[in-house]
Amino acid sequence: MDFSDALASYAGKIVEVFLPNEFLVGRLISVAAGIVTMEVANTTYTSPARLATLFTDNITFVRVRAAG
Repeated sequence: MDFSDALASYAGKIVEVFLPNEFLVGRLISVAAGIVTMEVANTTYTSPARLATLFTDNITFVRVRAAG
């Protein structure tokens, strides 16, 4: 099991993803072939959530938030 396989098991969960110059919080949508897709909630009240596509090689840390 590699990093992508381990991360894919948390699809649908809220995660915090740390990149070298960015920090994202959102729902993990999918993980496939070194690419992570997540729905990121915008911090403003007027903008909708957006999909973010990340390369697993750029991810430095992932925290899966506890339910509830």
